Amino acid sequence: MQEQEEKSMFIELLGDIMERPEPSCNCPVARVLVPPTIRISCGTRSMMSGDTPTIRVLDFLLTFSDFDYSLTVIAKNSGVAWSTIHTFFPELVRQGVVKETRQIGRAKLYKLNHENLISQNFVQIYNQLLKQSIAEATVKEVVRIQQK
Repeated sequence: MQEQEEKSMFIELLGDIMERPEPSCNCPVARVLVPPTIRISCGTRSMMSGDTPTIRVLDFLLTFSDFDYSLTVIAKNSGVAWSTIHTFFPELVRQGVVKETRQIGRAKLYKLNHENLISQNFVQIYNQLLKQSIAEATVKEVVRIQQK
């Protein structure tokens, strides 16, 4: 039963990723690196982020997966309002996508649970998109160099 729930949540996450509008900025890197259905951030903190708060949070936790973070830090660095994160984050914890690692005072710290099937699938998609974007950027750069 839990595996079925994980698969359905993974399908929802995949839908969130793939239904993104074109890049929100006019940065040529955004148009070259990622297919137009994926929105990316031009900052150094992420290569792929969606418009949904869930994808932004998962992107942050995946990008900086070596450490654990409080909800306030996750909200601030992922660009999600603190009140918004409280609407969906308990569900991520319940599903096992994110796990509580420790508690410092009243603050609970969380990190991406790499043992969870949903998290593993999200990491695979993220890595595939990254590989694809690097390959496309390399091909386009070679074409530009040859045209000059």
